Amino acid sequence: MQLSIEVPQRTLDVARDLKAKAKGIKSAVLKGAKNASTQLSAEVIKGLSGKNLKMRSGAMIRGVKGRAAFMSDGVEIGVGITKGPATAYAEKQEEGGEIRAKPGRALPVPLDPVRRKWAVPKSPSQLPYAIREKLFMVSRKKEGKPPLLGITKGRGANFEVWYVLVKKVDITPSHWLSGPVEQHAQRIVQDEIIGAVDNHLEAGR
Repeated sequence: MQLSIEVPQRTLDVARDLKAKAKGIKSAVLKGAKNASTQLSAEVIKGLSGKNLKMRSGAMIRGVKGRAAFMSDGVEIGVGITKGPATAYAEKQEEGGEIRAKPGRALPVPLDPVRRKWAVPKSPSQLPYAIREKLFMVSRKKEGKPPLLGITKGRGANFEVWYVLVKKVDITPSHWLSGPVEQHAQRIVQDEIIGAVDNHLEAGR
């Protein structure tokens, strides 16, 4: 026995409409995820005020990027630093740890005078030549303290300390990356993905 059933045209139209909309939902989700990664990157950058990390060159801010992609188990959103000069210390600043100087070398730790006047590079050798040629080191072996690097200023040739030369530096965890992401992720991701899907469905009406 065979039954011949005629499908109403309205049902066929709805089915075609749903099929057409479904094709674009994946793209809408990815668009929302990318927008979310951009916003999360902005929140991380906003938190890099320099107060906690003692920002100098701005490499951390320039290196922060967001990304989004579909994986086998769903969409993945990432925020971080994947390339550039900041990758060398971004993880240490986030999680904390110890940084040691290479054998026979020292780590220059800049002090307040130089921080106030320059966008201080990690090495004194990167300072302008006119300043660099005035730097000289003062040894404090008798006191058992690390050497100082600075310049003389004024008629009295007062020594102004710019750097302390140490063998190691202990970095305190700052959570500059995970903190803002954990704080804002749920709200931003939800708003952006739902908003992108809603816009896609509205556009098809």
